[in-house]
Amino acid sequence: GKYEYGRSILEELKNLGVDTTRIIVDETLPTTRCYINVESGESKVVNLEYLNRLYIFRDEDRKYLKLAKSIMIGPRLPIFEQYAIFAKQHNITTYVTLHMSLLDKKIISILKETKPKTIFGNQSEASNLENIVNSNTTVVVTKGSSGATVITTEGPNNFPSFKVNPIDPTGAGDSFAAGYIYGDIKKWNLEKKMKFANALGALATQQVGARSNLYSLQEVEEFIKKF
Repeated sequence: GKYEYGRSILEELKNLGVDTTRIIVDETLPTTRCYINVESGESKVVNLEYLNRLYIFRDEDRKYLKLAKSIMIGPRLPIFEQYAIFAKQHNITTYVTLHMSLLDKKIISILKETKPKTIFGNQSEASNLENIVNSNTTVVVTKGSSGATVITTEGPNNFPSFKVNPIDPTGAGDSFAAGYIYGDIKKWNLEKKMKFANALGALATQQVGARSNLYSLQEVEEFIKKF
């Protein structure tokens, strides 16, 4: 969008080495703003302004996506189905986050058809996904301070959280998913992968905002050693 806030986010991502060439900047639109209320370590989205969503899956997007080994997408994206089907057709490993998504029959049908490798959701978001678990798809349920549960064809497996005093849990779920995916790409075993994911989730609660501090691999490993 046209606001300075959006441009500052782009500069921040570039400085971190993130490829921003595929981010669409439309100066005719305002940058989306999200207002979150944080109280006693709990957060709640109270308002979303100027929510701009991507509705077009262009040819240049398809060419770029073919280069990916894995992607993370969510049903909130209006073209979620196109992305999911495209990824399956081109053997791209897919991770799905259910963050703030309504799981209707169509979304569940798409998940069954495209068979993402892992689906992430909190207890309410993932409550209806037991019948989607198969040899191709694992469901990971985050439970805040109670840790997380990995559901496979062999059943549920619980993993404890790191006990910290949360300041703001905004972004903790996405941080957890990022840690899990990193471990997955590194081919770590489930226990190591979940410990790393839970550590990132815990660290994300230690400051206000979703991007106030981005931790290095060394910082995460040092945090784990303390417990």
